[in-house]
Amino acid sequence: MNKPLKCREQEGVIRYLTQCYRKSCQRLKLHRFLTPEKKQEHKDQQQCDELTVALYESALEAMPETYREIIVREFLDESADGWFYNYYTKSTFYRLRQRAIHEFMDCLNV
Repeated sequence: MNKPLKCREQEGVIRYLTQCYRKSCQRLKLHRFLTPEKKQEHKDQQQCDELTVALYESALEAMPETYREIIVREFLDESADGWFYNYYTKSTFYRLRQRAIHEFMDCLNV
């Protein structure tokens, strides 16, 4: 029997997937500059990177706009702490953040 992940564990999974997404995006950008022989050598890695990027982006696209914005700003941008104070109260933000994390995990079918 599988136990559902706790919110902190889900957050850790999203942080890990975000790191994988960033690395895959970087490798795909670099892949464009490879010679045809090197491209053939790294074809499997490129396909894996393309799938990682597609999975992450399709999960984001499947989410409601509010939740998508929270995931992007909290995990992808990591711009500034407290960005949400202009939009939400602290309690509302953390409630929405928890829902966004659950929604993202659902979109990934995890």
